[in-house]
Amino acid sequence: MIFTHDIMPTLLLKQLYRGSRILAGSPYHKWV
Repeated sequence: MIFTHDIMPTLLLKQLYRGSRILAGSPYHKWV
């Protein structure tokens, strides 16, 4: 499964994405 191999990068990207959304004050931060 590729999922197990992509877990780490996905989590890191999720954290960065969430941080950038919060910094940008985007309303989409409600999604996560």
